[in-house]
Amino acid sequence: MNPLQTIIATLIASVVASAISLYLTHRKQRQMEAYKASLQAELEQTKLQTQNDLQIKFFEYQTRFSLLHQNQAEVIKELYGLLADTHENIVHSVSPMFNVSDVTDRKHAETTRTKYSALAEYFMKNRIYFEEATCNRIDELLIKKCDWR
Repeated sequence: MNPLQTIIATLIASVVASAISLYLTHRKQRQMEAYKASLQAELEQTKLQTQNDLQIKFFEYQTRFSLLHQNQAEVIKELYGLLADTHENIVHSVSPMFNVSDVTDRKHAETTRTKYSALAEYFMKNRIYFEEATCNRIDELLIKKCDWR
């Protein structure tokens, strides 16, 4: 081979190699862009799924929290009613007009004990709905009221 043929063969080989290299590079870039787009789509889908999961959890939390407050309000209402009834009976029981030997007053004393027991039992069953300071105050109240028995 003469030098001209060598140069032409080298030039052709170089052009072919460059064309193949360019084609492969372009193909790899397209594959990389397609992969990048699929990752981006997967990321967006994961974000949406995570947001949906968080919204569901938040709704569950709100529902539980709302239900807890509703239960707490019902317990407070019932406890206040029991406390008021018991208080009225105790006030009557410690009045100077109260006579233990009177049949009506003995029945009243028994009713007062029953109401006091119902109040104490209801409070013990539902004390989870109250703060510790409130529980301590009610415990003290129940113990003090217990002394009149």
